[in-house]
Amino acid sequence: MLSDSSVLAGSLLGHTDAVWGLAYSGIKNRLLSCSADGTVKLWNPVEKEPCISTFNINNEHGIPTSVDFNGCDPAHMVVSFNNGDVAIYDLETSQTALVLKGQGDSTVPCLNHINKVVSHPTLPVTVTAHEDRHIKFFDNKS
Repeated sequence: MLSDSSVLAGSLLGHTDAVWGLAYSGIKNRLLSCSADGTVKLWNPVEKEPCISTFNINNEHGIPTSVDFNGCDPAHMVVSFNNGDVAIYDLETSQTALVLKGQGDSTVPCLNHINKVVSHPTLPVTVTAHEDRHIKFFDNKS
């Protein structure tokens, strides 16, 4: 694969380990990233100091594996974790709004790992893809 460095517009620095997931919202021109360092970051890529907020600083929910903006509520994001949990965060207060605890069914911890989380674009529904080959749908309101 060839790389043309002239197309690189910039870099966002802040994670201390591999970045595993990205999500972009054109509504407010924001970017989410999750990393093996345990953190989730909210970015405004056009600002001089682009990192707006950092979430899960103390790994309170585990290691994040995937992120998405909440489709029906752009003030929230959904984050999946390696232990099978999903957290919904309020982007304005930086607080956890809801945790879907222990959604993994396996007694083998690595099989509870969530590979991907997506938010339905118009309904309060979160969908997760798990290491144990399951796809699960969750109601964000219950």
